[in-house]
Amino acid sequence: MRVKHLSRDLRGIEGLPLKLMIVALLVSLTLPVALTSLQGFSERLVSTAIESELDELEGAAISTFLGGPGSVRVVEMDIHMVSSGGSIELGGPRGTLESHSIRFCEGDLQIIRYVDGLPLDISTRDGGSAMLWSPGGSFRMECVSEGDEIWIMVEVIE
Repeated sequence: MRVKHLSRDLRGIEGLPLKLMIVALLVSLTLPVALTSLQGFSERLVSTAIESELDELEGAAISTFLGGPGSVRVVEMDIHMVSSGGSIELGGPRGTLESHSIRFCEGDLQIIRYVDGLPLDISTRDGGSAMLWSPGGSFRMECVSEGDEIWIMVEVIE
């Protein structure tokens, strides 16, 4: 049996452009589908990580409340997988629905979680919300009793 060389086989040379065109066509048809599915997977992964961070904050707020006045919890946030521009905001003005919420915002993605089972407000000392912009920061929560009012004071530790 003799081995054919491509340079001597005219059919191989004539068929090569057709084979290359078919390969290019297959790649151009499958690449967009593969990239779209990877992008969807990446978005779900980031969303799951953010939900996990919000769950941790919610648990810490409830734990701080259950510990009573003087109880303190510090929660480190790990949002390094989120591009710059994302923020986590906790609490709000006392007496409002916002004071029972944890919010994440980055571009079009906005997640709001209301802390159920918490009959008191989460707020900063001056009555606002605490916002964390940078990865690696922490929220410090303390159950505070002032007169007949009990609330969770929150502050950002960078």
